Amino acid sequence: ASINYANLANTAPGEGGDTTFSYTVDGITVDASGTDLSGSTPYKAYLDSTWNGGGGLGGLGVCKELYGGDGSECNPSSDDNLTAGERLNLSFSEAVTITEIVFRDGKHYDYFTYAHNNFDLFIDGGSAVSYGLTHIFSTPLTGTDFGFVASTGGNDVDELYIEKITFASVPEPSTLLLLGSALAGFGFVRRKSRR
Repeated sequence: ASINYANLANTAPGEGGDTTFSYTVDGITVDASGTDLSGSTPYKAYLDSTWNGGGGLGGLGVCKELYGGDGSECNPSSDDNLTAGERLNLSFSEAVTITEIVFRDGKHYDYFTYAHNNFDLFIDGGSAVSYGLTHIFSTPLTGTDFGFVASTGGNDVDELYIEKITFASVPEPSTLLLLGSALAGFGFVRRKSRR
């Protein structure tokens, strides 16, 4: 399953921010939200569309404050990506393995020219693990709650968007046990029928 946040920003629901964006794909619901680094101050999840003055596609970011007639525009408009002091949270309705994340930099490019070129990731409330920023990130990540942080302290240099995520459900242990029992049963029947 996958969610293409850049496509959602360019089609429906379109560019804008909200407390939480929820999408259900193949029976799995993904809630996207923004907070400060501690997770205690709520910010907004923000879908940013294509910017022709930059590198192109946008995606999912974080905005501290919204304004505008419908209250969905980011103020200032440059604070619509994940940047210093912000955390982008993705919460899944069940355990998943994220197999691919497509990132864009803060200017919408598909490459990163920053000083640090990394991000910190918190999975299921654990300690942060730092990863290198690449356009297509393919290190498998398993859990239900993922917190993304631009890992440069007070500097706004590792700005990023999540353009797209691809994930798969993690089978429950009881399902694996049932599958194993079924396979063993088939093997026993086949062996018995050969006699």
